Order: sequence, then C-alpha cells, then structure tokens
Amino acid sequence: LAALAQANKRTELMQLGVDGFLTFLVAGDQSEISLSRTTRGKFLRDLIYHMRVEKIEFSEDELIRYTNEFARKYDFDIKAIDFIGEFIKRGILYFHNEKIGVAVPFIENFLLAQELAIRPNQAKRYFDLGDYDFDMATFDLYCEIQPSREIVENVIKMLVDAISDLDTSNHILLGDEIDPASIISMSKLKNLENKIGQAAKDISDEKNTTAEKQQLIDITEHVAKKSSEKSQEIFKLKDEAREEGGEEEDKKLEKMLDVISKLSFSSNVGSLLLGYGAEHLNATDKRKLSKLIAEAVSLLIDRWTRFHEMIDFEEMRSDMTSDEFIDALDEKYSDSKLHSERKSKKELKSMISDYVDVVRFVFLSNPFREAMGMLVDNARNPILERSISAVEMDEPFSELVRSVWISDLELKDGERPLNEATKKLPKTSLLRVCIAEHLLKRVYWSHAKKTHRLKLLETAEVVLKAINLSVNSREYKKMINDDTKPTDKL
Repeated sequence: LAALAQANKRTELMQLGVDGFLTFLVAGDQSEISLSRTTRGKFLRDLIYHMRVEKIEFSEDELIRYTNEFARKYDFDIKAIDFIGEFIKRGILYFHNEKIGVAVPFIENFLLAQELAIRPNQAKRYFDLGDYDFDMATFDLYCEIQPSREIVENVIKMLVDAISDLDTSNHILLGDEIDPASIISMSKLKNLENKIGQAAKDISDEKNTTAEKQQLIDITEHVAKKSSEKSQEIFKLKDEAREEGGEEEDKKLEKMLDVISKLSFSSNVGSLLLGYGAEHLNATDKRKLSKLIAEAVSLLIDRWTRFHEMIDFEEMRSDMTSDEFIDALDEKYSDSKLHSERKSKKELKSMISDYVDVVRFVFLSNPFREAMGMLVDNARNPILERSISAVEMDEPFSELVRSVWISDLELKDGERPLNEATKKLPKTSLLRVCIAEHLLKRVYWSHAKKTHRLKLLETAEVVLKAINLSVNSREYKKMINDDTKPTDKL
C-alpha cells in the first residue's frame, strides 16, 4: 500500500477510487442500454460543474430534464429516471430537501477539479482570489491536475500585493519584546500542564475528586472563557472608536486585521499551488513562489503575534485575582464536606495568575504554530527542495521560515540549514520554544522516516538547550524505534 501511494499522485489514486465506484455502478445496471464507466463519469463531472460553478440547484424534475438533454446530445436511448436511479442506488448521488447532491465529497471535489482544469476561463471565475470563501479542497486537486497559466500569475500577483509596502524589519520574535521568562517560567508551565491533565483525568475517571482538583478545572474554564472575551474586546474597541469619532485608531486596527487576512489567505493559497502544482510549475515560478511565500509567512507570524499581544492579559489577571472573583469561586466549596479541602485565597490567586500566564504563552506562540503548520502541510513535496534552497531571503526571519520548511521535506541533510539558522537566534527567545514545539509535533505526527525524525529531535534539543529546557529524548527515541507515543512532549 505504501509503495502504491508513493508511485501515484493523490489525484491518480482518487481516479482509481472514482473508477471503482462507477465500475460497480455499471456492473449492477440491468438496463438494456448500459452506458460505459467513462460516459457516466463525464455526465457526473458535467453535472457537478453546473451545480458548483453555475450555482444551479436541481430538483428531481429538473435533473430528469437535464439527463434527457444529455441523452439527446449524444443520441443515447436511455431512461433518465433509471439512469439517475443507479447513481442514487450506489450512494453517489442523493436528494436532500428535494435537491440533488453528491454523497461522496472526494468524488465531487475531484471531478470538479478535473472539469475546471480543461475550462481555464471558468476556473479563473470559480477560484476568485478576492473571495476569502475559497474552495481550498478543490483548489489543491486542481493544482495537482493542471493549474492554468493565468491562475499561477494571479496567485503570484496576490502574494506580491499582500507583502508590498510592509515593513519587514524588527520581527517581534527576533527581538526582546517577548521573552519566555516574562510570560511564565518553563518549570511552572510544565507543572501546571501536569496538574491540569491529571486533575481532568481523575475527574473524568471519577477518582478521588477533591475540591482542589475541581477548583483547578474551574479555573482553567474561567481563564479560557475570559481570554476569549478579551480577544473579542479588541473588535469592540474598534467599533467604539468609530462611534466616538476615533477614526485614526479605528483605521489602524482595521488595517492590521486586513493585512493579517491578506497574508493568511495568500500564503495558504500560494503554498497549495506550489505544493500540489510542483510538477507543473516551471523553475522560475517555483522559485518566485518559494520566496514570496516564505516572506508572507514571516510577515503573517509577526503581525498576528502583535495582534495577540494587544489582548490585555494584565487586566484579565487583575479581574480574576480580585477578592470578589475569588469569593465567588470559593463560595461553591462552602459545603462542609469540601470546605477543608479547598485552596486558600492566596493559593488560588497564585494559581490563577500562573494560568493566565500559560494562556498568554499559548496566544503568543499560536501564530507561529498555525502559520508554519499550514506551510509545511501544504508544501512538503520533496521536489521543491531545489527551488526552495535556491532562493535567497532578504531578512532573517524569512530565512528561518525557509530553513524550517526545508527541514520538513525528509531529505538527506535537510535539517542542516535549520541548524545553521538556529545558531543565530537570541539566547532567550520565545521563538526557540516555538521552533522546538513545531519540530516535536512534526516528529510526533507527521513523519515516518526514522533517520529524519531522529535528526529533527536532535535539532529540537539543541534549540531548547540555550533556554535551559530539555526534551524527553529517551521517550521520543523509544517512540521512533517502537512506533509508540511518548507520554511527555516537552
């Protein structure tokens, strides 16, 4: 199975799957005139095109008329109701709210991508780069089949527009604006992670559910809810600024959100085109896209992290460690049975303060986590190594993005650029934690080659060493050798 997957592109395997569905359909058709698998595929592909691109909703009567027109066009002597019935009987089509739909998503997306690949003008209209409600699931298949020249040029232009006029100096994760020590000590972070995990497990298993453990779970829920509310307050401030005539502040925030949206969308679409269209793109396009995407991801991480830093965690800490909040939380445990087991006010305040720090840490590290995860998931085709390695980046963080990206391609010595890049990182940096977490996540979930996983693990250890953190490498190595999962991630 692994050899089959490596020998074929994803769309080629999907073609086998579609052919299998249609083969069973033809084999079971008892009609006097039985059309071939290829012809039925053509009918289904054209139907899906009209549903998705032309936005036509077919009722049963309308579908019968559509099928009759198809039969007249090719002079087929078939009964429309029986022809359609075979698709429904085999679980390919179905009716919902009296409208026809495709029951198997991969068939719908794959056949639509096939049709758009031979209709470049319609593909340009359907894949509207000005619309964030973009069909990513069909686009990556379309890119793997054959993206049109105009689509490639439009994506490149979109990336250029997204990053133009943006200041690339002073990346927030390369400076001293955010230091892990200013957020939370790593020992506290690990201790809280263990406490929360064990408390949740004990409560779930109904084991020794003390007031202390229930208080801990309550605190995590309150802090999570409060952090969500604080992030929404940024948008409320934007609306208030508009109402109070603060147009300058309103425009500043609106521009920040617009920049983040454009960078996120363009880097996502661009990396899908590069990753899945790698065998169709020429060298110039691949290198141009590689450089633009690395720059866009670098800027996305910077702007998104700065946006998260706007959340007022100190106000949240003050609110949640106030006597009023603690009294309300403590009142739940005034019952005589639980009263003696609850934590003191001082202990509760300390615990809440630490957990606020944890949430802040998660918020500030999330942009790197999400943006790099998106990039390496979309564009991890080993074919790209030559193109990505050939481009020269203009600023340090884009170079770091490029190095992390290359390390994920599972090639010999692919981790070498990353090892060189990490030597230049600040000694105390949130970025070190972000990189190590990313590498460990890839080792844990995404890679299969033992030698490559061990090299990434070694790089993660070196990155963390400068900030006095370590990886439980023994357990990770056991996982890699035995194909089991480590219980300790950091």
